[in-house]
Amino acid sequence: MAHNLTPVDAFTLPISVPDGIDTHNTAANVVAAIAQALANHTAYLKARYDTNTGKLDSVNTWVHKQFIDTVDNEEPMISSQLTSIVSGFPDSAWRLFCEFFVYGTVKVRMYWGQNDSDSAGAFCITLNALYSTDTSDPWYADEASQPSFALFMHQTRLRTAVKTNGDLHWDWVFKGAIDVGHIDATSVVSTGDVTAGDDVIAGDDVTAGGEFLYTGTHARTGGLTLADVYGAYKRLTSGGIAIDTTVPDPLQLAAWPIRLPVGSVLGDVELIVFQSSVDQILISLQIREIDFSTPGATSVTTPASVLASTSLGYKKLTLVIGGTTVDANKEYQVIFQTNSGLSPGVANDYVSGIRMLDWEDPGPTNHM
Repeated sequence: MAHNLTPVDAFTLPISVPDGIDTHNTAANVVAAIAQALANHTAYLKARYDTNTGKLDSVNTWVHKQFIDTVDNEEPMISSQLTSIVSGFPDSAWRLFCEFFVYGTVKVRMYWGQNDSDSAGAFCITLNALYSTDTSDPWYADEASQPSFALFMHQTRLRTAVKTNGDLHWDWVFKGAIDVGHIDATSVVSTGDVTAGDDVIAGDDVTAGGEFLYTGTHARTGGLTLADVYGAYKRLTSGGIAIDTTVPDPLQLAAWPIRLPVGSVLGDVELIVFQSSVDQILISLQIREIDFSTPGATSVTTPASVLASTSLGYKKLTLVIGGTTVDANKEYQVIFQTNSGLSPGVANDYVSGIRMLDWEDPGPTNHM
């Protein structure tokens, strides 16, 4: 009579089959042995199928890294035949294909799809933002107490957006989110600050609703030549600048204006001078301020000066004015004259070189 077999989770080997010369007396035992071995194989394979991490209809947990290699550059390692369009939300749909925990319950996610304000949408990376189709405001925060961020890549635009904390869900169509800025194929648009850690080079116009600012002043080294001169002076064939003594005293002087942006911090001024007599050369910084509320009222101060020694010949003088900040309501100039009333001998005194040493540049501003 027939009886049931009990499969065992074992890959039983060998499986023996009868030869043609075997008697039929042991046929039942041989068939039972064969059936038992095959049943065991089935049980063995089923057990591994039930725990197989490669099943398509289960959530898979990989405990080791996985290698997916293709030899064809045009063959994707991972591909999906599904589109991002979800029934009921044809104009705003994003399909999640990758996510990772960052901290707590906050995740970073990658989507492909489109936004209803940019129908050519393609790719999106979010932080603390999950897309769902159960509301007209489909983006949810993992933690509402934390801000959310998204980077959208469209056909002709790269857009970033942030959402402040406090709201559980919103729509990235910028109904509650802030459009931090975007990069189009031909322009960069920002509704907030743009901070660069290095040079910014533009091939076309750069327009700002606020100021162009440095993060702190920038040191300019190597010296600034003060080439512009005015007053009672004359140029010598040697290239030096001498005082024109044919001009009535006290107008006999030469002056170099300092033309730097408002907010600049001046550096010291170096001069190479030639002194022809013991009548000492006097170099000074003169600051003139005009009072526009009182016509004709002008104040002049001389906060720094340097007097050459009585020795004759070439010498280098340093006018110490470092730390002076340029004020929009004042003008600054370096004055060349003599210490004790001008004498005819001063006609042979001259300045052969003048420059400002290191100075601090506040950066471009719109309130010059």
